[in-house]
Amino acid sequence: MKHPLHTRSLSVGHGPCAVVEGIDLQLLPGELVAMIGVNGSGKSTLLRTLAGLLKPISGTIHCGDRELGELSARERAQHMAVVLTGRPQAGLLDVRTLVGLGRQPWTGVLGTLTPADEQVVEQALERCGIGNFGERALEALSDGERQQVMIARALAQDTPVLLLDEPTAFLDLVNSVKVMRLLQRIARELGRSVLLSTHDLRSALDLADRIVLIHQGKTWSGTPAEAIASGALASAFQSEGLTFDANTGSLR
Repeated sequence: MKHPLHTRSLSVGHGPCAVVEGIDLQLLPGELVAMIGVNGSGKSTLLRTLAGLLKPISGTIHCGDRELGELSARERAQHMAVVLTGRPQAGLLDVRTLVGLGRQPWTGVLGTLTPADEQVVEQALERCGIGNFGERALEALSDGERQQVMIARALAQDTPVLLLDEPTAFLDLVNSVKVMRLLQRIARELGRSVLLSTHDLRSALDLADRIVLIHQGKTWSGTPAEAIASGALASAFQSEGLTFDANTGSLR
């Protein structure tokens, strides 16, 4: 599958008002793509539209050879896993049970896990560095550990595409970098297409294969080096009274 997810002339927004227009986006297997932009630029709106949670205003979204709108909810869940922003609330569920929910698109109506499903769950836990967390309650974990669990659940879903909305939003610097490196490994070692929105510009420039910058209702796409050299980053953030320092990859 050349492009597990791609768009053509996509416009997204709420109601009839487009927030971002003319989006031609292609995700490749093994690629970590970071979507950046100022608050309110449309990052979450675009990501939720790609996930099928919002209807596009115009244009198309393709999952492989099929349009997103043609897929049933189950087919969509077999193609892409989604981790939304916010602290997960899962009551009294333990970690292994929660990660096991990622197998629902592949199990029968009763959701019973086969030995093969259980093996996928254990592999996801190990891959995310939480193999010894299985019996722990989600509520007993730190924010960083909870995010690892949510990524493990998405990984257990076994989809070619992972979409994550601000996966480092509630994390300190150490855990933020840890999560970004985990997502980089998932993309490269497992051949998944990983798209995330983030405000962590430094980590995005250091670890992403490609940057999608949203500015003034349009998207720009290129490598981190191209984003710096082209002046696209400096231009996007200058309007917000910020200066992009190309030497440090940070905003001032």
